[in-house]
Amino acid sequence: MRDQRAGIQSGFEDILIIAKEVFMEMGKTSLMMDIEKLFDKEYEGFCYQNCIREILNYYQCREYDFYINMSLSTRMIIEEQRYFICYDEKANGIIKSELDKVQRKDDERDGEIVLAENLRRVAEGYPIITCVDGYYLQYFSYYKEKHCRHNLILTGKGALDNITVLDWYAPHFYCGEIPTDEYLMARESSNPEDGSIYSGSPIRNNWAIIERDGWNQHREELIYENLSLSLVQYFPSDPKEKNILYGVRVYQKIREELKGMVYLEPKIRCGELRYAHSELYQTVKRKYLFSFFLRLIREKVNSNLVEKAIEYLQDLIADWEKLMTVLLKCSFRGKVTDIQKLEDMLAILIGKEEGLYDHVFYIRNNL
Repeated sequence: MRDQRAGIQSGFEDILIIAKEVFMEMGKTSLMMDIEKLFDKEYEGFCYQNCIREILNYYQCREYDFYINMSLSTRMIIEEQRYFICYDEKANGIIKSELDKVQRKDDERDGEIVLAENLRRVAEGYPIITCVDGYYLQYFSYYKEKHCRHNLILTGKGALDNITVLDWYAPHFYCGEIPTDEYLMARESSNPEDGSIYSGSPIRNNWAIIERDGWNQHREELIYENLSLSLVQYFPSDPKEKNILYGVRVYQKIREELKGMVYLEPKIRCGELRYAHSELYQTVKRKYLFSFFLRLIREKVNSNLVEKAIEYLQDLIADWEKLMTVLLKCSFRGKVTDIQKLEDMLAILIGKEEGLYDHVFYIRNNL
């Protein structure tokens, strides 16, 4: 048995040596300057989608923005006494009809082996989206201070023992070289929970590659799909899962949670309010992305329906931002009067959220 384990260990070390040799043989090869740097503020919170649009643009896909899943999506998973807010399982990336053109996976192999394979594909002209923990990357403003799950584009091999990346994302907007050893630590990080929004989920060497060809849907088809996804995900008429809520029903559940908080001790109440703020953060960001999508439609289509929807959504977002500000302040006080104020604000927002359905429905059916 000891000889068998020794053989396995020896074989593994041989693979690592080969990976290092492949890495060194590639020399200084990078697509870093070939990929156009894209970022709009509405993509804050959607680094993975932003990487996809940069790569599709690099592939000369004319409608790259409309292939991104920018649909309205909010999903709540209820487990015992705790809830978690996220997106629909297919909402983080490409629209559903094109999912087969993107391969994304957690990779449990050694980091150097994964890197060597990724660099080989980059050398073939395929930029690779890789997930990292920003805690280990020096150009992050919170380097060695906060953990953060984040996506960037691996663009090739740099000088000496460096690799090149494109991370055109606020606030750092970085395009350049990083030490390979730091990159590997960021790729294999457990990303421990430290209170920051994007901490708490391990990186697991996650990477994604996007097919180069076949992006030939018409713009109208892509718009229709994004709008249809919003109607199905955000305003479901007959939810099938007992412990999963979507869209407006998520906010109704939050309102119920607020009603129950008046019976809690102030310290516990504050903790629950902070938790609600952190969970709602991304669902508000998603509305910004959908607003960006509507403005893209307006650039291509002269429609009064689109204009009205944009105005309605902008007002809705402004109201959400007010609620989030009040929610954060209240999380430090935890007064019963705060809870009642938040509940009233959320009740008004729910009514406006329900009104959003008509705007999305009429645009989809009349473009």
